Amino acid sequence: MATSISLSTTIYRLGDGMLLCASCDASRHRNANEKQHEITVFKHIRGLYQAGKLPRHSCLEGDEASFYCLNDGTVCFVTCSSRGNRKETVQSFLEELRRDFHEMYSIHEINDADREYALIKFDRIIAKKVRFYDQNGQNPQILHLQKELHEVTNIMNQSLEDILGRGEKLENLQSQSSRLKNESADYFKKTRKLTRMALLKKYAPVAVMGATFVGGFMFYFVF
Repeated sequence: MATSISLSTTIYRLGDGMLLCASCDASRHRNANEKQHEITVFKHIRGLYQAGKLPRHSCLEGDEASFYCLNDGTVCFVTCSSRGNRKETVQSFLEELRRDFHEMYSIHEINDADREYALIKFDRIIAKKVRFYDQNGQNPQILHLQKELHEVTNIMNQSLEDILGRGEKLENLQSQSSRLKNESADYFKKTRKLTRMALLKKYAPVAVMGATFVGGFMFYFVF
């Protein structure tokens, strides 16, 4: 079996189990048993959800691959990942998919989807994310930065939820706003650094093979 962060990824609406989007590695053939196993895994996941026992992150391990699930309360992201991948890396992959999915589709579009694969256009985002992780996702520095980005995002989301949920007084909103501004700046700074690291990893070998002057110029240009 090919090694990849995601051999297949499916996105379900948790309320009724509607399959919203799916994407798989086009270079490998998926047999009927594998597809059936994926359906069985989701039935198990949805059973836990209906019983109120489904955590945000969960994993069902197999002999050659493991199924990872991210539950955000509305949508369930399930990916079949090669056994060699680190749990933290796969969870980071799913968290980024969740963020991109909710940026692309509003809660109304998700709830109003009335047929399977109604949000299939997201499969292009999945494929792009898989390629990035397969090329860079195991790099410890990149993984550390991704973890920091998720932590900052969670803090920002929690701060907004606290403001809306508690109905903050006007005198408290200024301090909340300043904190969110600082966290936003930190978020974009880490995003730019992550992008530079990915570009450096991709183009540095080409630069090394060039002349010293050309290599130095490319290094200066990237940074």
